[in-house]
Amino acid sequence: MTEQKAESKPGSTIGIRLTPVEHSDQPKLANFARVQPASGLAYIDFGFIEPGAFPALARAAKAGKEMPAAINGKLAARIALTLDSAQSLHEQLGRLLTPRVKDGAKTK
Repeated sequence: MTEQKAESKPGSTIGIRLTPVEHSDQPKLANFARVQPASGLAYIDFGFIEPGAFPALARAAKAGKEMPAAINGKLAARIALTLDSAQSLHEQLGRLLTPRVKDGAKTK
């Protein structure tokens, strides 16, 4: 079960518990993400591209070889988020990815 705190009013939080359905609690590995806007929604496609494909493309480009029009990958999941949920995700990822400053020194 996943639990997260939601803001109810400034300075307070409410716990949210998410109960898994079928295999929804099983993590899926993704090394590629693409966001596509829709009316009032953001579709996020999470995919997996074989890791060896990227160095192979770099070697081909460096050698001046013709680049493929596309590379194939696997769609791991497509998530449709409301714009409010997308904003919340943006804020949470920002907190995760922004180095924290503690006692004048950057920490992770």
